[in-house]
Amino acid sequence: MSDNLELFDFPKFKITQKIRLIELFGGIGSQAIALRDIGADFEHYRLVEFDKYAIASYNSIHGTHFEPSDIKNIHGVDLGITKKDKYCYLLTYSFPCQDLSVAGKHKGMKKGDNTRSGLLWEVERILNELNQEDLPQVLLMENVPQVHAEANMLDYEAWLSFLRSKGYHNFWKDLNAKDYGIPQNRDRCFCVSVLSESFVDYQFPKSVKLEKVMKDFLEKDVEEKYYINNEKSKKLIEQLVKDGVIGTENIEKTKQDDSVLDCEFYKKAIETAIKENAQLGDIVDAFNGKVRKDGICPTITTRPEGKKTAILPCVKAKTTRGSDIVSTIRSSYYKNGERNIAENVKNVMGYEGVIQNYRIRKLTPRECWRLMGYSDSDFDKAQKVNSNTQLYRQAGNAIVKQVLMAIFKQMGA
Repeated sequence: MSDNLELFDFPKFKITQKIRLIELFGGIGSQAIALRDIGADFEHYRLVEFDKYAIASYNSIHGTHFEPSDIKNIHGVDLGITKKDKYCYLLTYSFPCQDLSVAGKHKGMKKGDNTRSGLLWEVERILNELNQEDLPQVLLMENVPQVHAEANMLDYEAWLSFLRSKGYHNFWKDLNAKDYGIPQNRDRCFCVSVLSESFVDYQFPKSVKLEKVMKDFLEKDVEEKYYINNEKSKKLIEQLVKDGVIGTENIEKTKQDDSVLDCEFYKKAIETAIKENAQLGDIVDAFNGKVRKDGICPTITTRPEGKKTAILPCVKAKTTRGSDIVSTIRSSYYKNGERNIAENVKNVMGYEGVIQNYRIRKLTPRECWRLMGYSDSDFDKAQKVNSNTQLYRQAGNAIVKQVLMAIFKQMGA
């Protein structure tokens, strides 16, 4: 969408100067990585990021020396905007989505409510502290589509109205990673704001044909630690042997003790995979008893090892029918409008006489980074300075690189 009328053919916006990149809520530097990989002429100018672990990955990947900083302590003068005749200042702000997302608590982003998503209004404060001639020429926002959902639309419109009052022309649209070469169903809202006294036009990049599926991003050799062996797995195997491979009972969609919920979930997952003849890279929705054949991974979250996870590869080495399967389990269901997601880090070993070596594991951190579009080289640099827990979080908080690359190319960067 655009704030501007589309009755006329306005000049297309293009960046013609060297970029000084200012990243607010910068994380591991998704925007910087995208600019680097399209060969843009830019410099890492300012980074504002509170998380010391994300800063560590950023510095390791980019060879920089930034320190953690709190946006509440940042002022307009700290952006260091000078010589706008020589540089294009590109300010990005991917403010926290926790209070907006479906998986979050829906606290919203209303000004003055002190929610994490409400940190957006710190950006307003910073821009208000700048003289008109010192405002960045380009702004780029990224967040979950719920930013413009009905519950948040008044606040989002208030934000766009503020930007217009500053002289920005706003263009926003939801883009999905699966439309830009990455097999992940990750829908995000992007808003490009261009500072201009006259009308300008910005058009978001067109989608491209998806030529890869999730299996193309999985590691060939996965460490044993990603397959969890425990007593619950053994009990589940015993139950499956006792009850038979294919069952018809429905999962009780209520909050239960984890041991019961896990057992029922994995039983249904296995039954669904076998009944629907899941193949390499298929998506298995255990609760709905369906298999998706498109090979598109559900949204990567910040905790692929915990209860908020919706993704698991199931590796079946052999069955009595001789087929090989790697499928993805999506473990989400709804009750009374509340999202509940089963814990899905338990391992299913297999049971003699029916299936050999049927195992469920979590995605590795490297696989999560790959499914965000990042290279193994960048992951290796981050891995040197961070634990797996942080690497999972950073993947879930990042922005898919290929989407950003397409957006920046449309700017002429």
